[in-house]
Amino acid sequence: MDCVALWDESSEERICRRFIRDNSNVMSLSDQSFVQNFRLSKEAFMYVLNSIKGEMKSPTRATAIPDIIKVATTLKFLAQGAYQHLIGQDHRAGLAQQTVSSCLWEVCSAIEKVLCPKHIVFSMSSEEQQDANRRFYETCGIPGVVGAVDGTHIQMIRPSNDEHLFFNRKLKHSINAMVICDHKMQIRAVNGRFGGASHDSHIWNLSGEREYLKTAYENGDSGQRILE
Repeated sequence: MDCVALWDESSEERICRRFIRDNSNVMSLSDQSFVQNFRLSKEAFMYVLNSIKGEMKSPTRATAIPDIIKVATTLKFLAQGAYQHLIGQDHRAGLAQQTVSSCLWEVCSAIEKVLCPKHIVFSMSSEEQQDANRRFYETCGIPGVVGAVDGTHIQMIRPSNDEHLFFNRKLKHSINAMVICDHKMQIRAVNGRFGGASHDSHIWNLSGEREYLKTAYENGDSGQRILE
């Protein structure tokens, strides 16, 4: 009887989640609520969805998760940082925790492959450099600056290998991701290869972006500097 009861409960949960997905319409949210949930406007959301559709798994079953729910689930998780179980229980998602995990992997991989190379580009044209120099000088009073760099710790569960590399000064496990942005707050470079034990300066000194600027300076371009 216990096994039958458990099966019935699990089956009921699956049916309930399916009902939620079939009746979900994230685009029905108000513009304000949409941005609060996903940190993107509806137009930006649809741009992401349409851009990565070709890299996502083609649905082969009637019960397959729609692409729009996969993207909405992933963006909400990235925006709010909640537990996967809670994200899946959202009244517009209707997903089990394991399905949320699969959506995160699929959508993030597609974004990394399609959108990151298109929008995260470190090099600047001469016009962009001049505009950045002017804006940073107006803001900070420092000439020749084209960007700002800093590290941000992304907390993670305790790793099974090389734990000491990820144990940061706040006694937590994390990845120390280096991010460079320009005067328009547009991300120009991201480096998430180092654990939380690595200092910001260590990551910067080993980065390809520093080497790029160093080479440019040695070739006579003194108008490119990064604020740390």
